[in-house]
Amino acid sequence: LENFKSGVDYEFDFLFTNNGSSPASLEKRIGRIYVGKPDDLEAQKEIAAKFESDWKKESMLGPPQPISPSSPHYWSENRNLTDLELGALLHKGNTVYAVSRIEYSDSTGKWWSDRCEHFQLSNNVLSIHVTHPCLLLTNDRYPAKAR
Repeated sequence: LENFKSGVDYEFDFLFTNNGSSPASLEKRIGRIYVGKPDDLEAQKEIAAKFESDWKKESMLGPPQPISPSSPHYWSENRNLTDLELGALLHKGNTVYAVSRIEYSDSTGKWWSDRCEHFQLSNNVLSIHVTHPCLLLTNDRYPAKAR
């Protein structure tokens, strides 16, 4: 955790793969970084609420982008941590959550795919190579909802 500093832009990559056998089109996407207690349902409920609000306000809109089957894709988001978030990481046992959603369409309809994971925290050391799945926002494919 000593390496994180407030006010510094960190780049986070968000990955996804079209696991189907047909091409699809990426319609919208969003990736967000939050700070919260690890493996904690209440913290994840708060993060999920913030994420839904961010999705409604800030999801990427633009021309659809082709998504080939079985080919990994990614995008990056920059995020800097506030002094409050850094304090929560250093002194309150919190960790970093990466949450993403893509909206895509294929021959069967329009779908959302959610992914949420957080970095392992052990003895106040944040391991960026070990992640845990969230209890919420982990649905790989479900019908897109109207805004």
